[in-house]
Amino acid sequence: KKSQFTASNGVVVDVNSDDFAGRAEYSAPAIKFEPENGGSGYALVAKTRHAGKLGGLNIQGFIMYSGDWRFYSSAIYKGGAEDQFKNIGRDVGSCRYRCTLTENFMIDLTPADVEKHAENGVLALQIRGKSADTAIVQVPVSYIQAVNEVAR
Repeated sequence: KKSQFTASNGVVVDVNSDDFAGRAEYSAPAIKFEPENGGSGYALVAKTRHAGKLGGLNIQGFIMYSGDWRFYSSAIYKGGAEDQFKNIGRDVGSCRYRCTLTENFMIDLTPADVEKHAENGVLALQIRGKSADTAIVQVPVSYIQAVNEVAR
């Protein structure tokens, strides 16, 4: 079942729940970003509850582009501190003219990471590829606060 809740800061959080499975997924609005050297990216601030246990906060997303694989494999905060980046899949889409490539990722966030690295209400993360390509995701701290509040 799908529903929406508005957090006290005004951010609308989507909640997808499955009572039979005892699972709920909480996510803030999509964040669009543009990777270096073309393409597009989207990310969500999210949390899950399974069997009554609330999981950790994370950023889930994908980067889609054409050309050669970029092999995104790490994420850093401004200043160089690394975060826990997980590649959760790579897909090849249409190859009519040039193949469309998609790389899916997840980045775990802790409250300490957010407090230490957020500036002016934004948590910026640079996703880095083995190909030296990068993409910067700008996460509004209000999204993080809203997901944490609604998921309680």
